[in-house]
Amino acid sequence: MPFDIANRQIKNTKDEILAELQHSLRNNNAIAILVKDTHELITTAVTGITADGAEGEFVISLMHEDLHGYPLDRPQLLLSNIERIIHFDVAFDDPQYVKVRR
Repeated sequence: MPFDIANRQIKNTKDEILAELQHSLRNNNAIAILVKDTHELITTAVTGITADGAEGEFVISLMHEDLHGYPLDRPQLLLSNIERIIHFDVAFDDPQYVKVRR
């Protein structure tokens, strides 16, 4: 059963990833992003999504720090450089994490 829950939280397709990015933007929830070119896992939230000149490409703007307060090297990513996203049911500004970031 826990495996099923985890599978529902992992988004792999472009459409699922974009929908999860939009959800984070609307609700300020934390997400984990696996970046294709570095295989880095970033836990943060989305602050903006803008269409790029390339068809179907989007620039994803992220918080300037991760959930634990560490600065992000790359606060912007291209949608095409996101391998997968893991959904979290926690707000980026959850008081517990805000305390950790201080």
